[in-house]
Amino acid sequence: MSFIKINNHYNILNYIIFLLSIIFYYRSLKGCSGEFLICAGKHQVRFFIKRAFDLLISIFLFSISILFQIILKLSKINFLIYIITYSLLFYYNQGTDFFLHGTYNCMFFIFIFPICFLYIYLFYLFAYFIYFRKNKNIFFFSILILIHIIIYSYIFKCDKFDVGLGGVKIDNDLNNNACKIIKPQKCGLNILDGLFDVSKVFIKNNCIGYSNQQSIFQKYLNNRKKNQKKYSFPRTENLDIKKTFHNLDIFVEKNIEVINSNNTKDNEIFVNFDNNGKGQIEINLKKNLSLIKSRNELTKKNSVKFNNVYIIYIDGISRNHFLRKLKKTSKLIEKMLHSNKNKEKKYQKFNSFQFLKYHIFNDHSFGNNLPLIYGNYMDKETGISMTKFFKEKGFITASTFNSCNREIFDWDKNYKNFIFTGWDHENFAMFCDTNFIDKKEIWSITKGKNSVLRKCLYGKDSFEYEFEYILQFLEAYKNERKFFKIGFGDAHEGTLEVIKYIDEPLAKFLEIILNKYYDDKTAIFILSDHGAHIPGFHDIFFYKEKTIEKHLATLFIILPENNHNYNKTAITINQQRLITPFDIHDTLLDMINVEKKNYHEMIDKGQSLFKEINGLKRSCKNYDNHIPDDICFCK
Repeated sequence: MSFIKINNHYNILNYIIFLLSIIFYYRSLKGCSGEFLICAGKHQVRFFIKRAFDLLISIFLFSISILFQIILKLSKINFLIYIITYSLLFYYNQGTDFFLHGTYNCMFFIFIFPICFLYIYLFYLFAYFIYFRKNKNIFFFSILILIHIIIYSYIFKCDKFDVGLGGVKIDNDLNNNACKIIKPQKCGLNILDGLFDVSKVFIKNNCIGYSNQQSIFQKYLNNRKKNQKKYSFPRTENLDIKKTFHNLDIFVEKNIEVINSNNTKDNEIFVNFDNNGKGQIEINLKKNLSLIKSRNELTKKNSVKFNNVYIIYIDGISRNHFLRKLKKTSKLIEKMLHSNKNKEKKYQKFNSFQFLKYHIFNDHSFGNNLPLIYGNYMDKETGISMTKFFKEKGFITASTFNSCNREIFDWDKNYKNFIFTGWDHENFAMFCDTNFIDKKEIWSITKGKNSVLRKCLYGKDSFEYEFEYILQFLEAYKNERKFFKIGFGDAHEGTLEVIKYIDEPLAKFLEIILNKYYDDKTAIFILSDHGAHIPGFHDIFFYKEKTIEKHLATLFIILPENNHNYNKTAITINQQRLITPFDIHDTLLDMINVEKKNYHEMIDKGQSLFKEINGLKRSCKNYDNHIPDDICFCK
């Protein structure tokens, strides 16, 4: 009897039945591509019925296949493959309920199943031809399995999971902390590092020539605006989320302006098309003299501990993955570590701090950005934007984020009562360009924020425009108080690879800031909202590791050595304490001397990192079940 009964027509018939069950499952994935979308509009019920029918047919055919296997005593190897494949398929359902699947299920089906089949067949073929055909003794197979386990244990050991910059390890001494960070049983994300970088194959010459077509841009426009040479992207402060939501792309589409020599107005972001239909972005951030005058008046009335506060925000990168993929940026931060007694002379005026137990509330942006920026849980009704407090203290503000949304909660009407305060300068609208994201398929895996390819726009990485915009802002307001937030969505995808392309540019951006726009009253926050949460190949074998990383986000702070408005001893100790977004929120308030007690919308769940946190009294239990046991990795 051959190992795989290829000549057995029952096996072939059964394989066809199984294949049909997979095809019907694939059909059931059609439609919804994200939890924030409503499927098929008014035809939603009919849509769900069709998807449910496909799913039920798939389950029925799979059941028939398994019955055939048992009754006819067909190939055990095929039986194993069918069970594993279908189990993985259902285990990996990322829909919001039984009927809603998504784009990433399709990605899983297309790319992962062939690999799964190949691995299982090759493993058992190897075992059979090398051992079982010559030796029917189970001893040899046991030796093979033992060797496999030993190698597996060595390769995937977790000796670096709890190590930060400068070789500093997470302190899990329960005499100092009520928080002990859990380590996964196996760590394999380092092994897979670099394996799924599809941009190497599909994006040649960096981003030159990619996402750069006037014909695609014109999908925005009515006939009156088409075939012009220069357009400007609008500001978004007139977008009222109390009336509508998830409509930044529609707002941008309606407010794009054709530009000629007579109507440049106050526009800052333009796209120019040449005769071949190729576009080029022009950024012209304009210094606002009346704004400077009004904010200087507020500056005179309000003392603060820091005159410049800069936030560098990366959506979807854990502390471990930051160290894994952003090596040059990590090395730069490491050179400034407060614990580094042998700093190079050029870095001696800086102190960087790493927070090894920064734990977030859940695995999506809403639940972590609202406490950080608005000082409240996502299930509360109100919150006040941090931007408002900075403006009232005389700061000139700016923000940019390479994603088609202004604030993360713009995507959901449940947060319409949170008080959004617009930025003085902003660069959001250009990332709603149809060259960057398809507004009909915002969860596409080949275009936009969720793309597994580099986030290209008009021949450059989209983050390049963000760096340029913020550097123009810093140059325009050299002598004024400044608050900016620059955000990147490059890690928001399933391969865990795209974020690496920002590493060197981000390190250079930081160097420019440190050399030209940093003084003894400047602070830089480098942080994320959570780790990687977009489904990908890594989840199959390293789901637990990825889940733990997902809830242990990135937080570094760079502070001046010669500023005495923060307690170096306290912040050093707090690096090993359980930290949440509420603590960042309170630290920002502390920097600009805002008293929380004056605002009833703020809840008392955080503490400034400039004051020592009592580690024995800080655990997941302090947060009103917003860090439940199943996602608390700080036991």
